[in-house]
Amino acid sequence: MGDNEKTANHFWKAAEPILRKFIENIESPYVWTPLGLFILCILAYPISQFQPFLYLAFLFLLLAFMADWIGRWRNRKTPVRPTPGVTGYKDAIFKYQAEVQARSVDMLEKGKLSSARSLINENLKAVEEALNTFPNDPDFNALMGFTLKDVYQSSKNLLAPPQRQAYLNRARGHFETALQLDPNNASAHNGMGNVLFFQRQFDEAIKEYDKAILLAGNNYPAAEHDKKLALKAKSGEITFDF
Repeated sequence: MGDNEKTANHFWKAAEPILRKFIENIESPYVWTPLGLFILCILAYPISQFQPFLYLAFLFLLLAFMADWIGRWRNRKTPVRPTPGVTGYKDAIFKYQAEVQARSVDMLEKGKLSSARSLINENLKAVEEALNTFPNDPDFNALMGFTLKDVYQSSKNLLAPPQRQAYLNRARGHFETALQLDPNNASAHNGMGNVLFFQRQFDEAIKEYDKAILLAGNNYPAAEHDKKLALKAKSGEITFDF
């Protein structure tokens, strides 16, 4: 075995574990072309002994890393976080939360766990900031409850069961706080119904959904949908798999 071939083998052995981990976490489709060219150069060098293949391999690997970094940055990019105290802050934080939450769920569904966790953390920071500014606001407590509940709901088979359960327990605590502050908060009753549903307490969940619907003047489509789901799960019409 020549010196050049030994060099290529050493290079491959050093790069292989890094490359494997990198491939498992790719977050941009633009990575695959330079990555494929990198592999071709690595495979071609021992056959051709053409020294520039090693330099080209390094260049293509660098391009692949750059493409992935840009993809990760774009996946984690969030709107400007609303500033407490500005006019319309409450509406703005709800809009911010909804947008970031939707993106985090999308990342979870695509298996982009790192980006999803980053977005979830950004969302939690924003809602925690709102709660620190307005700790006695039932709507912000309910918002935190829904944020945590959504993480639980969307992370099945992606996060460890104890992690998921911790999110659900925290969600329940915030819904309870919201209801202590405002027993007639329809959103908090619906959120509490969601938690009870995930805990398989179907009868209690249905009671909470009924309260939410009544408090909303019998016009709460989300709670009505959730109630139907709970009734089907209770009767065995659907398999409980949440």
